[in-house]
Amino acid sequence: MTILNRERLFAASLHLRQGDAQQAKAVMLRRDGDRFIAAYDPERASLDTAAVLTRALLSSERITISEVILEGHDPDLTALYGAASKLLLDVENTSGPRTT
Repeated sequence: MTILNRERLFAASLHLRQGDAQQAKAVMLRRDGDRFIAAYDPERASLDTAAVLTRALLSSERITISEVILEGHDPDLTALYGAASKLLLDVENTSGPRTT
């Protein structure tokens, strides 16, 4: 069992923005100080997929995402992602009725 303490956990913010088809991968991730910036190609990965995959990748490196900040997206969607990330929830956009 691994004891997670302050020395083993690193909390960072994740900034998600739309990239383009010219990028090499569907989701490109880079570190900028104490935050991470991910650019996703909407043709190859949805916003939801980019957020979940990025959080999973960083989690495997013992990095906790404290806040997901959308850049260049609808303000209501940005607020939803910010609130959900503080509760450590993922957001899934769907169309039509859905029961969970």
